[in-house]
Amino acid sequence: QEGSVFWDAEMVQQDAAANMDKFYDIQILESKTGGDYYCFQHWGRAGTTGQTNSEGPFGSEEPAKKVYLKKFREKSGYPWGSSSYAPAKPGKYAVVERMAAVDGSVKWEYQVVKPVDGKKPGWYPYEAGATANMERYFAQFASNEWLHVRYVHSGTYTYKVDFRAMTQTNVDLATHTTRNIRRRG
Repeated sequence: QEGSVFWDAEMVQQDAAANMDKFYDIQILESKTGGDYYCFQHWGRAGTTGQTNSEGPFGSEEPAKKVYLKKFREKSGYPWGSSSYAPAKPGKYAVVERMAAVDGSVKWEYQVVKPVDGKKPGWYPYEAGATANMERYFAQFASNEWLHVRYVHSGTYTYKVDFRAMTQTNVDLATHTTRNIRRRG
């Protein structure tokens, strides 16, 4: 943080026709011992752990800022510090407003209506990792209404999750199975 400026940005790139939903996060970090600075980047498909890269250590903030400014513009198409990062530029990432706080006590569930894979009709919990992802995406949606649809890769499938409708659709299966989802807690 420099005054009221946080060197930290979250970005999302979506293409509904391609079932694509990617993230790109970038920030400047200072080592715990102080004096060393890094430009840290984290990117990947929604629902995956993604990849990371850390450039540095730098002996001051300035070289880290230089890397940050270049990467931010490369990914968003906008210079850092613009009065607005909207609309998203074609082929670039959209800059996301800082998300609401994530509630770690919340549970996400999906509804099975017809018996399938040995499951009777009822509500079933998401796996722990999927719950953490869903809560993060829901928090982003709470701060960015335009992010109501996310394409989340989970296991071998990609799901279209609609937070307004509270549904998930398996976009990889020919049947495009749609299920209700809910947030409890």
